[in-house]
Amino acid sequence: MKGSLGIIVAVFLGALALVLNWYYLYSKTRGIATVQFIGVNQPVAAGEVLREEFFEPVPVPNDQVTNNLRNYAYLYSDRSTVANIKATRDYEKNDLVLRSDYRTPQPELNLAENERVLLISVDSRNFVPALVDPGDLVTFVIPLSDGRSPTPASTADGSDVREDVLLEGNEMIGPFVVASLGSRLGSAQVMRANRGSSSQEKIVGIRVKAETDRLGRKLLEPSAMRLLELLEKSGGRNIQIVLHPRPER
Repeated sequence: MKGSLGIIVAVFLGALALVLNWYYLYSKTRGIATVQFIGVNQPVAAGEVLREEFFEPVPVPNDQVTNNLRNYAYLYSDRSTVANIKATRDYEKNDLVLRSDYRTPQPELNLAENERVLLISVDSRNFVPALVDPGDLVTFVIPLSDGRSPTPASTADGSDVREDVLLEGNEMIGPFVVASLGSRLGSAQVMRANRGSSSQEKIVGIRVKAETDRLGRKLLEPSAMRLLELLEKSGGRNIQIVLHPRPER
């Protein structure tokens, strides 16, 4: 019985010490100005949208340390700017939202010594850039028609049926590895998560090999040269793109 009473007294004294310690800290910091940073009030998985209701203010005493912290963490007053961005990492409850979480390094166009990037302008009516990322495989479909209207064919009832010359007069060149879409060198998902923007995405950059001929001249690989030849003949009109299964990365 005496042992149980001792345990109860010890627990009571421990709880009393915690309360007194909290009160001491509260009384010491009550008159100190604080700066509020964005904290997360629940676990958030990478890729999930950070909603404003997920945020809570985290007050920190306003001193030199806090001034430095401003460079690394978002202020609570900035929560509307951060809200609705996809999380780039997993958050646990009470984590701070750091600025480094949303500073994705700018992708670079890294080429091997014998690689080149060939820029091809495609018809924006037949191409959805958001479906394609650098690293994907694409094949170009080039019309071989000379631009003349197809000759109508007559049916038994006398009506005219136009023959689709494009079905018979196309050449497919590829596959090629996509290097860029306009100014975008990374995935569309990462660009959207970082609220980035791209331009001229109908200009597709493809990776091609540069080969040296017997005269020592640098020439593009045969498939790239054939693509350029067909583009010149067709005037670059009505180019279609076939998407391949996305390779494992």
